[in-house]
Amino acid sequence: LGRLLLECGRGTEARPHLEAAARAEGQAFPAAFHLAVLASHEGRHGEAISILEQLLRVQPYHVDIRRTLAWNLVHAGQLARAEEELAQVEKLDPGDPETAAIRGSLEERRGEA
Repeated sequence: LGRLLLECGRGTEARPHLEAAARAEGQAFPAAFHLAVLASHEGRHGEAISILEQLLRVQPYHVDIRRTLAWNLVHAGQLARAEEELAQVEKLDPGDPETAAIRGSLEERRGEA
């Protein structure tokens, strides 16, 4: 239910469902990932980064986690770390258009600095 509410743009309603699922055995990984996505959409990049880093300890080759982490790092202004994550994503999933868009955002942010 939390994921569906999140996809419908109802993040406030999704949060308690996602938090409960994150505590439930067997659902912790997807719920935690969706909590990170919610935090990201709400502009809480530090919270999203923290959740995603924890998930990477368990699933270090998960492309979606790394891609979402890179996006949040860009938006948090952690450009060097974002570059490192993007390099990993590009190795795991070369030619992905979403990754290319994140790289474009990274380059744009570098130009502003």
